[in-house]
Amino acid sequence: MESESGALIRDSSNRYEIIANEYVSLSAADQAKTLIVTGTNSSRTEINNRIHEYRGLAGKGHQFQLLTRHDTTKMQRRHTKYYTVGDIVQPERDYKNGLTRGEVYEVIKCDLKKDHLIVRSLSSHKEIQITPKLMSALSVYHRHKAELSAGDVVRVTRNNPELDLANGERYEVLMVTENAVTIGDKTGRSISLPADKPLHLDYAYATTAHSAQGLTCDRVFYNAESFSRTTAQDTYYVSISREKHEVVVFTDDEKKLPHAIERMPYKGLAHDLVNPDFQLEKPEASKKDHEFTYEGMEI
Repeated sequence: MESESGALIRDSSNRYEIIANEYVSLSAADQAKTLIVTGTNSSRTEINNRIHEYRGLAGKGHQFQLLTRHDTTKMQRRHTKYYTVGDIVQPERDYKNGLTRGEVYEVIKCDLKKDHLIVRSLSSHKEIQITPKLMSALSVYHRHKAELSAGDVVRVTRNNPELDLANGERYEVLMVTENAVTIGDKTGRSISLPADKPLHLDYAYATTAHSAQGLTCDRVFYNAESFSRTTAQDTYYVSISREKHEVVVFTDDEKKLPHAIERMPYKGLAHDLVNPDFQLEKPEASKKDHEFTYEGMEI
């Protein structure tokens, strides 16, 4: 890492605005090399929405149902308590209880006492009772509505072999209509995605630490909230190890942040925490290279 700097902004909304403005002020080339990492899905959504607006794209597109992966481990996905009503479930194989591989189902009831879920197919509306502990091949998504406009940068959130789309790939939105989104890459390839069902896309500007695993870039903007239990040893080191040259840390409290970073993972926050089974890429001895230093001014 070539440089590390920081900024103290106590108000969360103000901090999100500053992060978004810092990102938008970069050139298009630098934006493509910059990753914003944050702890929770709610802060990710807030930052992404602001960047969409500050790039001048608000009001120029259409609203779509988007699917982003829940930050849960494979083991957690086998326990009913880690599901909430409204979650989207997609099986990776057929099951005897009626679940069909690749079909999209919405969780409509969670019964913790009986340890089962009731899901409803978005296409057939058929309701099926499932027991997660007996099912090892389920993918779980959060569904939310967001505007996509031509010029937005999006990230694919599920592999699609038929369209040659891989989870984590970045594309630019080329065109939108009420019924479809057309995305393209630097090679000139374009893909039209029908919007008759939720799309496995999300804004590519900000991501959670869990989703940042495997991604690399030249610059990282890290939103490190000392009060959040998602700020801990694993999320911190995953976040700052994504960059090649520079990491800028934005926080609410410079004094409390080092103590927050020393926390061990809180495994109860299924949807917001990094995978507790994830092993840090850097050995223990290298932690010294990433000690937190605060160089920013209070804003």
